[in-house]
Amino acid sequence: MAKGRKFNLLAYYVHRYMRLTPSFMALLSIATYILPKMGSGALWQSTKIQSDCCKEKWWAKLLYIHNYVYSHDLRCLIHTWYLAVDMQLFWVSPLIVYPLYKKHKLGLIILSTAIVASVITPAVIEALNKYQLYFFPDEKYDHETLLHFYVLTSNRAGPWLLGILTGYLLATDHGIPTPGLRKTGWILAVLAFAYSLFTYRIYQQEYYQSNIYFKTFNAGVGKHIWAFGICWIIYISLVGEGGIICQFLSFPMYLPLGRISYSIYLLHYVVQTMEIKSVRVPMYINEFQMVNFYVSDLVICIFGGFVFCLMFESPFLVLEKLIFAHGTERISQSSVENETNNPKRYSKKKFSIENKSNNLKFYE
Repeated sequence: MAKGRKFNLLAYYVHRYMRLTPSFMALLSIATYILPKMGSGALWQSTKIQSDCCKEKWWAKLLYIHNYVYSHDLRCLIHTWYLAVDMQLFWVSPLIVYPLYKKHKLGLIILSTAIVASVITPAVIEALNKYQLYFFPDEKYDHETLLHFYVLTSNRAGPWLLGILTGYLLATDHGIPTPGLRKTGWILAVLAFAYSLFTYRIYQQEYYQSNIYFKTFNAGVGKHIWAFGICWIIYISLVGEGGIICQFLSFPMYLPLGRISYSIYLLHYVVQTMEIKSVRVPMYINEFQMVNFYVSDLVICIFGGFVFCLMFESPFLVLEKLIFAHGTERISQSSVENETNNPKRYSKKKFSIENKSNNLKFYE
């Protein structure tokens, strides 16, 4: 929403839909019609069950509402519940982002209210229903938890809202935090990651007894705590104080992986499904086999994601650019004319860009 440009809500939604849907629908077609015929094994029949489920509710995935429509199960590409959550949050994002841009105080009130609601909602649901929040090796995962808690958008909105808050703080340029604040931020980030990692271990202890108060607290703020650590790293890195962590996360080798990350995400479930469902003899797991499975799956997913991206993702992104190129050129030309006709505004903007460039050089 740069100055001098109108916010096109339709283009905003169309771009996101075209960004996610072609690859998603390609994967859905593969899982429905091709995957059941690609192998055999003791558990391979489950791929046929998945295919039947996909045929029944394919339209829900096309509309990105399958995390609510699948009231009985999520056996059709279960990992894609996240796409529904992501798209639904994207639909409502203008209700928060636009007020933040136009009226900061009103936007902050809406955002703060939404963050508080994202804490209270899952906490209340857990307190009332006592869902099993974690998977235990010796117990069957509670399917009700998956359907009525785990995949609900309202229970997943917290990290997304903290991400919007982080983006707002960066966009409004609050400056570099003081040394004391930076130290405090890093300590809290480390504690946040430690809490997120070791809390799971608490539930696995043999002597653990269910505590509804702790489970309610964790359901309400557990995801927010993890998201805070991520948001802190993003914020402190973009203001130029990320240090060695920022340098590590900025390695050029991550760029090609980032370009195909969506395709890798889509394919990884299919790869693991084929690996597990085709097994014909019992597997005896040890540390070496776990490393072997991890590395082999990673390599296959990266290579498959690259091919999948070239076949289904990149062509549609190029097509979208061609479709909207005329409108973009018209907006750009209008912006140039406005800047040219207003010398004072042009010189001020140029000075701002020069300052930002100097800052970048300073941080390098």
